[in-house]
Amino acid sequence: MKKENTDVRELYTGVAILLWAALGLSERSGAVHRILLCTAVPMLTVSAGAALKEKESTVRSAARVLLIPYGWFSLLLTAGYAAGTLLWPDRITGNEAVSELTGRIVSGLIFYGSGSLWLLPALFLAMLLWWGLRRFLKPSAAATVMCLLALCYMILHTSQAFFIASMMEERGLRGIAIRLIFVLWRAILIGPFLLFGMWLSSLGPVLRKMRKESVGAAAVMLAAGIALACCSYGFDPEQLLLGKAWCSIPAAILISGGAYLLCDWVGEIRPVNLCGRYAMILYIALTEFGIIAAAKKLGEMVFLRFDHNFATKITMILTVLVLSVITAAILRLPVFSFLFGKKRPSSAEDDGLTMRGR
Repeated sequence: MKKENTDVRELYTGVAILLWAALGLSERSGAVHRILLCTAVPMLTVSAGAALKEKESTVRSAARVLLIPYGWFSLLLTAGYAAGTLLWPDRITGNEAVSELTGRIVSGLIFYGSGSLWLLPALFLAMLLWWGLRRFLKPSAAATVMCLLALCYMILHTSQAFFIASMMEERGLRGIAIRLIFVLWRAILIGPFLLFGMWLSSLGPVLRKMRKESVGAAAVMLAAGIALACCSYGFDPEQLLLGKAWCSIPAAILISGGAYLLCDWVGEIRPVNLCGRYAMILYIALTEFGIIAAAKKLGEMVFLRFDHNFATKITMILTVLVLSVITAAILRLPVFSFLFGKKRPSSAEDDGLTMRGR
């Protein structure tokens, strides 16, 4: 049973990673982009919740698989930026470089994160909130409190323009305070999806006895979720953007749940399961290592030469595929296991986002 749960979770996480890559490649306008916004991050959070339930993780293990990679890659990306300013000083002035470098360091220290790294501390803080509430409340009461906190932001989300404008303009202590607000609200906003993943994981035995019913429910949930996502402006917890919250949040829940039921019915697709197994590597590499940016650049070059949309999309997909395989093959080597909080080379295949055990 535990092996089946792991296979389903790997498949589900692999699908989420593929959708994350598609989100990076998609145009920022249009229904597809809105659907992907309501899909990728919620599904990654649901996957972490399912792993939390299955592994019965502790604060220490969660910090190891989430905060250690966050710390190392924040440091590496900051160091890479500093090296770039020294090697190409004509691209950015000294004052701008110092300001940007200071901002990156501060953002890393307060768990705000740069780029896609924001999700790792947000997941950890959401788990920490859950464990903290569980110390004083029953599981049902703790879950209710977390959902009510998220509901509070949904009600107050019209003030998000103030937060975003202030974050972009303010400096010093006020800017740090605003980023800390972002960090806390992000954790609160993804908290219900973490709980949703825990609940879905507990349904495993029931779902396997109701195969036909679960497939029908998955189809209905996916169809309803996609329809609602098309009516929304997307769900972006990184920037605290809900875009028609009463459409985007239900859409994210329905799509995430429907996809889980479908993955439970399918069981395993080996290439997609591999994506889920190395989810942490791929999640970070796709955006922070420039894989998506390289794919878009090559796609533009192909379009300028051939003026063919299909050839452009195939080029981008192949570029992402090849570079992802190369990056995963390198970073899964035992010598790099410390980047992902692994103490032993034999645990180099453990994955942070899905919190696989050692």
